[in-house]
Amino acid sequence: MLLGLSLAGIYRRRAIFLAVSLLLILFFQAWLPLLSIKDYRHGLVATSFLGGVAMHLYRDRIPWSPWIFLLSLVAMAAAAAIPHMVQYLPIPLAYATIFLGTFNPKRVWPINGGDYSYGMYLYGFPIAQALIATLPAARIWYVNFVLTTLATGGVALLSWRFVEKKCLALKPKLFAFNAQLLKLRPRGVTSSQPARSE
Repeated sequence: MLLGLSLAGIYRRRAIFLAVSLLLILFFQAWLPLLSIKDYRHGLVATSFLGGVAMHLYRDRIPWSPWIFLLSLVAMAAAAAIPHMVQYLPIPLAYATIFLGTFNPKRVWPINGGDYSYGMYLYGFPIAQALIATLPAARIWYVNFVLTTLATGGVALLSWRFVEKKCLALKPKLFAFNAQLLKLRPRGVTSSQPARSE
């Protein structure tokens, strides 16, 4: 989607991008009663993505405000509670996500021993789906949330200790190897050697 918007020149013009995003959300609203649950979820993912990109494009104009964050939470709750309004969730959801993402709180136990965020991101969805498939109680969203958080946290810890941490330790060696490759690469045309015209 982003590639298509970029090739059309829409991504580089943020006002047009915002207008197109809003039109797509309205289009989704108009077709919502005709969509299946599967198509509905795909449409919500697409509009959420557009909402996040729009926030990024307007990052110099959007204030960082706890009040707007609280208003976003209220808007999200209203969009989720009112029938056929969930398609308007992406914009307040994007603001709330970015607002929380800008915090850098002091790490406390048990997360002060490493960076488990990538493992949580990577394994969260498949673990949640596996729990839904194997445990009937996990089909209740709050039960699934608790079980998925605990299980994914354990897997993320193992991933950090035995995979990610060891890979990050190789970065200096990879950078040194890359520097050696750059030294061996033939030099291009310099200013003292003007390019030959064909």
